[in-house]
Amino acid sequence: MSYNGSFLITEVNALQIANSWPGRLVQATEGFVMGGGSGAGTFTVRMQYSDDTALMTNRGNMSTSGENAAGGGGVLNISSFCWGMNPHPTTIEKFTHATNTCSIPTGKGTQTNSSRSGWDRVDYIHVCGGANNVNNHERYDLTSETSNAITRGLMTFGHWRGGGMSTEVYGAGYVVGGSGAGTTYHTTVDKWSHATDNSTATKVANRPHASGDVSGGATKEHGYAVGGNQSGTSSVDRLLFATDTTNMVTRTTLTKAGSNKGVHGSEEYKYVSGGYTGGAISTTERWDISNDTAAIVARGNLPQTMGSPHGGSEGNSHDPG
Repeated sequence: MSYNGSFLITEVNALQIANSWPGRLVQATEGFVMGGGSGAGTFTVRMQYSDDTALMTNRGNMSTSGENAAGGGGVLNISSFCWGMNPHPTTIEKFTHATNTCSIPTGKGTQTNSSRSGWDRVDYIHVCGGANNVNNHERYDLTSETSNAITRGLMTFGHWRGGGMSTEVYGAGYVVGGSGAGTTYHTTVDKWSHATDNSTATKVANRPHASGDVSGGATKEHGYAVGGNQSGTSSVDRLLFATDTTNMVTRTTLTKAGSNKGVHGSEEYKYVSGGYTGGAISTTERWDISNDTAAIVARGNLPQTMGSPHGGSEGNSHDPG
């Protein structure tokens, strides 16, 4: 997609094939980081991308305290959502941008497992997996906030805390890596077609690093898996959605290696905020999508340390963090 929000010719072709036309296209101008461990569990923090070297600012408190939110989404720069926090895995938090307030819609998730993976779409949030190696998958409709989530197609196997990402152009959601039984860690890239999301996921590729506590983010054309708790703790690895059966490749390196980071950003830049490097950190780093092998640069930090936060953006940049 071009920076002004219009489709490229190749993307029009992909949308026709997938029959997955986005209802809204909004370039992200702000990023949000929500929740987290080490005492930051209720904070909602904002970055203005036009001034991304400034210290990020606290905007309002969440209704419940928690970390490891699995999926999130935004509605036309009006509100942001996060879902699947530990210890409130069925609670869905809504943050209204105009008033800087959080609320809890009456609709809830159905699964009680924590440490899940997830991604967002224009009108839906998906979360899947979770502690105890469950492989369930459910979807919440952002246009009907009073309705509970519904069960969709299963993962290829049970695991938790993979990196979630999605693309409206190619009509699919993905989960990368994650922790399995005991001390098993995975490289698998699972894929669900949005048109048939009640089918079991398909393994399409692998990440070059086996790890849990992976963070994920995406542009319309690329998915990124960031960090982890085992190998690849400093790696930013890329999946090309147009050729998603080709294995992911490492593009750049974090200066703060670690796990459980909040990913947010636009079609031009991606940011990682907070997470764990030993203890919880407040660092924010950025990479350039048009030159994603270049060195990552430091940007404005969080106002406090935030371990395992949820990251998201105003607009359709699909960063479940």
